[in-house]
Amino acid sequence: MSKKLNVIILCGGFGTRIKSSIGNIPKILAPINQIPFIDYFLKWIDPVLNINNAQLIFSIYYNYSKILNYIETHRINCKFTIDPQAYGTFGAVCNAALDHPADNYLILNGDTIFHADLRSIYKVFLEQTEDPLLILKKTDQNDRYGGYQLENGKFIFSNYFAENISLGAFFISNSELINRWKLSTKSEFNLKSFSEFDKFPLMNDNDCLGLEPINGYCLDENTPFIDIGIKESFIRAQKEIPFIVGGYN
Repeated sequence: MSKKLNVIILCGGFGTRIKSSIGNIPKILAPINQIPFIDYFLKWIDPVLNINNAQLIFSIYYNYSKILNYIETHRINCKFTIDPQAYGTFGAVCNAALDHPADNYLILNGDTIFHADLRSIYKVFLEQTEDPLLILKKTDQNDRYGGYQLENGKFIFSNYFAENISLGAFFISNSELINRWKLSTKSEFNLKSFSEFDKFPLMNDNDCLGLEPINGYCLDENTPFIDIGIKESFIRAQKEIPFIVGGYN
């Protein structure tokens, strides 16, 4: 039997660092050459959505009504989860998984695009153990992103100067997500426990993945990659995103 894949897009961020450029709109709606970023993003991930009819899930929080309005107006085939508070990466993923369960999940940041064959990477994930598969990129200059060192065939979080950077994307199985929830909260993975999530310490990206050795798929250092999280990269994105995605018609 084919395993069900849900693609969870994390769109809950405030976009504080580019607010002077985009105003009071969510980052995923930010204009790239007068076209909303979400349009490029959907074109970028379309191939992976063809895997056994994978389901697209938007995890939203800040200014979510504008995202919902765009989704409804443009009849985007997706589902969504609205976080009532800022849960952080781990909490947002768990909340979306409880709302929309699947065998496996692909987690993507809603402000980041990179050139990669996500379908092929998913096959690598399925061939490995139950461990998550973190998508990384080699770099010779890292002064901003979480860095990972390769040790005995696996990756472990090091510092912000390591040569392998996280692209904010990873595959994880439902069973592994549940295991990590239980280890973190000492609680069952269900809606009742999650409703008390604010009693538990929030986990950030590094807590969720990388403190222990983890499987990684490392892209070449020449792989095109951009996020729109800061003003400088948002400006570069105006030229680079159409190149990465292949334009938009």
